[in-house]
Amino acid sequence: MKMSYLRKLGYKLGKMQSDRPWLFVMLAIIITLATIPGIPMLLNNVEPSLEKALPQDIPEVKLMNDMRSEYGADMLYMVLLNDQADLDLTDPSSIRYIDSMVSSLSALENILEVSSLSTIVKERNHGVIPNSEREIREILESDPRSGSYIDRERSVAVIHIKSDTGASAKVVKKVIDDINFAKEILEAGNPGLNVKLTGFNAIDQATFKVIISDFMKITLISFALMTLFLLLHYHFSIKKTVYSLVIMIFSLIWALGVTGYVGIPLNVVTMVSAAMIIALGSSYGINSVYHFYDDFLLQYDKKEAIAKFQEFLIIGLSGSAFAEIAGFLALLFGIMPSMRYLGIILAIGIFFALFVSVVILPALFFVMEQEKAGKNAR
Repeated sequence: MKMSYLRKLGYKLGKMQSDRPWLFVMLAIIITLATIPGIPMLLNNVEPSLEKALPQDIPEVKLMNDMRSEYGADMLYMVLLNDQADLDLTDPSSIRYIDSMVSSLSALENILEVSSLSTIVKERNHGVIPNSEREIREILESDPRSGSYIDRERSVAVIHIKSDTGASAKVVKKVIDDINFAKEILEAGNPGLNVKLTGFNAIDQATFKVIISDFMKITLISFALMTLFLLLHYHFSIKKTVYSLVIMIFSLIWALGVTGYVGIPLNVVTMVSAAMIIALGSSYGINSVYHFYDDFLLQYDKKEAIAKFQEFLIIGLSGSAFAEIAGFLALLFGIMPSMRYLGIILAIGIFFALFVSVVILPALFFVMEQEKAGKNAR
């Protein structure tokens, strides 16, 4: 019975890997060195905004974007908390501090409008803040807008900041950093208020830090747990564990590097891709190691075992890998951008897991295994 073209290709590839194993090892090193610089690009391309996870072509999102570009739809709130019993937020020192904050924030780039208690007081008193707390209270009590800026107990005041960031992570970061810098400069004039910043843009900025932290934590924990599982599975055989880890590590580094190069963002959905690539890559390693030791190295000399192994491996793994890639690429037909990105990253990761399993791992087998070592492999 004639061998299929794919089996012939696998057999010939196995012979090449036996004849020139270091050529394939060098290929792995070169690809790794070429893709590593893309990983910092990925970490610098974090998209924390939940708005960006929405499809941008549905009517509601289009209208929101139109309103933002026309009027500026991003609101931030600087909350001033009075933690001191002897201080009132209607005290002239508090109002002057709030007014200095309003003046400083109004001058910042991407800030469209800033309003507060001091805005009302100055409008109603010819642009001057009174020196009397009683006068300030009378002004605020007579203006219905005051309820939007201070609570009834006068323990919490709010500065409204309207900005136009376009939900861009870079612009949001700049606006938040500029506001915090202005707050630090004015801290010397703070009468004792606890000042905090909130709003959807501030939440996006906090989400940015969470995404980076969770991405690193989830990836490291996934790698550690998978390594532990492999050690247990192989009965603490370091060599077999390393073989499986090679597929996980190379496919992960290459996939993240390529993702960074092509500019796919890291967001609340795609940050799980690294852990998924590790999990999927481990299955390729387990299957490859098991079949090489138990099905081929016991029956053939090392060189022939590699060729026969490749003849088997290239059919089995390529079929399952391309089926998985097709399944993940099906996410491209959805309308959620974040799910599309996840599908692309996972498809890239599966392709590299297949590539490492078929092209790199057999060469490592040949380099690291001793002739006829399979007789004692169990």
